[in-house]
Amino acid sequence: MRIYNISRLLAAPFLAGAVYCGYAASGNFPNKAMSNYILPLGLVVMLIYVFHNQINIWWLKKYPIPLDERDRDILNRYSAYYRELTVQERIEVENNIFLMIKTKEFSAMGSQKEEIPYDFKLIIAMLGVEMAHHTRTPLLENFDKVILYKHPFPTPVIKQLHTVEINGEDGVVLFAMDHLSAATHNPEMYYHIGYHGWAEAFMYENPNLDYPTEVQWQTIEAVSGFSTAAISGALGLPQIDTLPIGISLYFVNGEKMKVVDRKLYDQLESIFHRYEAIA
Repeated sequence: MRIYNISRLLAAPFLAGAVYCGYAASGNFPNKAMSNYILPLGLVVMLIYVFHNQINIWWLKKYPIPLDERDRDILNRYSAYYRELTVQERIEVENNIFLMIKTKEFSAMGSQKEEIPYDFKLIIAMLGVEMAHHTRTPLLENFDKVILYKHPFPTPVIKQLHTVEINGEDGVVLFAMDHLSAATHNPEMYYHIGYHGWAEAFMYENPNLDYPTEVQWQTIEAVSGFSTAAISGALGLPQIDTLPIGISLYFVNGEKMKVVDRKLYDQLESIFHRYEAIA
């Protein structure tokens, strides 16, 4: 039997014990001594709940569950990074993808709550793993929620329609599914908001790294082939930081960045080791 959520299994006997003690202490024939056990049992349950993500990650690292062939076919189709890996490297990456899917809460926003297709979860997790795999935060654990909208969306923080946003305090990454899907299928034609969102999350989680001090729009346009207006329109953000754009383009078209702006490429490579790792 494969256990995906070990924290629930650990919490179950303590929760059952707390319920039993509560019943025994207040039933028809109360045993007041049983009430002494309710608080410690409840505290154990609370601690397991607070640290459930870390517990589940520890368990799944210790007992990884491999992806199936259909999942691998999807990764082969949409991830150049995955295609370049050796067999052993793929196993490690697949384990981290599975960890991301199982330890992050994926949810869809709209008029009706809908289940997010597993393919979307797989691709979103792949983007995050590719970005952080060779860093000290390979699972971006501070961000444990991924929210998908069908189309560009407003939020309480950003009132206008936009396609990607993070909230570091709440540990949330938000994407517009239509823009994410378009870039996944054709990154040469559409700016990749998937890499952009994970780049912002990575920067929030790792604020003290030696990032480039400036990413110029001239470089962005030369590497991407998109105009400033096209990228700004794809993001829909009122204020745009060019660093996550640069990081996104480093992952989408690193070889071209290497030619256009070698200094920027080297700075990002020293952080992410995306190309060095598979050389």
